[in-house]
Amino acid sequence: MNGDVDSLPNDANEWFHLDEDGHLIHHVDTNPTNVGVNDEQAEQANCPSKTTKHLKIHLSRRRSCCEETVVRPCGVIVGRATLNGAEAVSNVLHFVKTLFSIPGARKPEHWIYDTACDAKQQAMKDPWWDTVGMSVDVFHFLNKHKTTHDFCQRYCNPALFPELLKDDGSGWWFNSSIAEQVNVWLGSYHSMVREMTPVRFNFFLDEMVRLRNIDVVQRLNAQKLNPCHSPMPKQ
Repeated sequence: MNGDVDSLPNDANEWFHLDEDGHLIHHVDTNPTNVGVNDEQAEQANCPSKTTKHLKIHLSRRRSCCEETVVRPCGVIVGRATLNGAEAVSNVLHFVKTLFSIPGARKPEHWIYDTACDAKQQAMKDPWWDTVGMSVDVFHFLNKHKTTHDFCQRYCNPALFPELLKDDGSGWWFNSSIAEQVNVWLGSYHSMVREMTPVRFNFFLDEMVRLRNIDVVQRLNAQKLNPCHSPMPKQ
């Protein structure tokens, strides 16, 4: 048994159950993913009379998949979330919607995401996103997305949103790749946090984000860019 366990990937799920004849059945899922539905919801969706309760045992280390951040064009990190199974688009949409639905938060007018074309197709089913523009950031659109992808070209081309372009058309008002630059900064802590418990992990990253935001705002104030001021909504 020890040899089999050592050969499993770190993110593998392993469980056992008894069949009708009393034989022990061994299951291994080497590619567990999270698509925005937890185990309880999945069980409720199935017919109770046809499902079998399984006892699951995890014999390998469980690590999170990635950290997702929402970043303003000025570089201020608005929020972060830990995705445990995979960077599923449904989970990213849920994270962003939850972040901007708290009391006092203002829904963004535009959201730039590297796989916005996939997110847009799901977001079109939710009225909350009707007033939010959605496009792929310029770098990913030019280098990672096919020109033959009709949906992406029709709905998520950043050039289709004139408010993102400068008046003379020579460039962009916003740094659409700011999140990638923040990812480089956040990734520098990977070796430090990977062995932390969840409490220490969250406390440490939250503090690093808070201190970084203070530094970013101070630097922007020194340049007289007024990062904390935004246009007031018309009455």
